[in-house]
Formats: sequence, structure tokens, C-alpha cells
Amino acid sequence: MNPSSCVSSRKVSVIVLLALAAVLVAWAFHETFISGTADGPDFVQILKSGDASAGLISSIEVIQPEVGIAPFKASEYDRLARRSIITDAASISRLLELLKNALSGQIPWNHPGTFDRVYLKVNGQDGFFWLYLEVLKDAQRSVLKVKANSCNAVNPNGGCEYYLDNYSEVLSLLHYDKVTASGHAEKQD
Repeated sequence: MNPSSCVSSRKVSVIVLLALAAVLVAWAFHETFISGTADGPDFVQILKSGDASAGLISSIEVIQPEVGIAPFKASEYDRLARRSIITDAASISRLLELLKNALSGQIPWNHPGTFDRVYLKVNGQDGFFWLYLEVLKDAQRSVLKVKANSCNAVNPNGGCEYYLDNYSEVLSLLHYDKVTASGHAEKQD
């Protein structure tokens, strides 16, 4: 066997493995950061601009996330349990008013606890919006973190972050009875 052909076949094998690794990395990047995103303003931005009203929203689905699973595709969201569906115009209007007050940005935290995680699917005339809500609490503060996607986007990595300091009414509208002394809500059955 010719020694140069052995070296040449090793080079080809390494090149093929590197090409496969590059394809795998590109696919993972696409699935994590690009697939399921959409251009345009997110839901809270639309609320703040005044371009959304309760009359344009047909329903808000309150969805219970599964621990350890982060959905990225419509089919994955469809498999999650619906806690409730809000169709009452007054409740929708009040929830929109509360979310309109969310402040943009991230808050510096010292390892906060996470409570009351819930997804909201806001169904409107032109499509839907996904919102990801969770209560963050540390020794100094407790806030409701809201991550809002743009219209028809399902990838949570494409959302913008907001927070609300006064959030107990939001949890109440999402069918929680009360916020306990420990800072988390008890679900209404």
C-alpha cells in the first residue's frame, strides 16, 4: 500500500467529519435561534404603541409548561396542557392593561427562585403571540418576568424580556387564588 494514499484517505476522512460537524452546528444554531422566529414588534411593544386592543384578541390560552421541556415548534406547544382559556372581554382588557405596564430589560439577580411559570397564547385576528411568564424572587425582590414574541413566532429565544413589580392581579386573572407569603401563587382549581 502506498503511504501517500493512506495519508490522503485520512485527510479525506477528517474533512468529511469536519464538514458533518459544521452541518450539525449550523442546524443546531438554526433550530435554537432562527427557526420559529418572526420579524416585527413583540406583543408588549404592540400594546405600548396602542396598536392592540381587547377587541382584536379572541382568546388567551393559559398553558402549563412541562418541567425540563422547552418547546420550539407549534406541534410541541399543542401537546401541552391548557390550564384555562380566557375569552371574557373584560378580563382580556384588564390583562392587556397590566401587561402594557411591563418595563423592558433584564434585572440583575442573585440566583432567584423561579415560581409560577406559565405560557400564554394570545389569539388575535392576524395570528397569535406567545408570552412566557414566570415569577422571579430573591431576598430583595419579587417580579413577574414576561418574555414576549412577535406575531406567529414560536421560538422563545426570539422574545424580548420585560418585568412587572406588581403582578398579583396578573396571576389572579390567570386563575390563581392568592399570592402566598413565600411569594408564589396558589393555583385555583
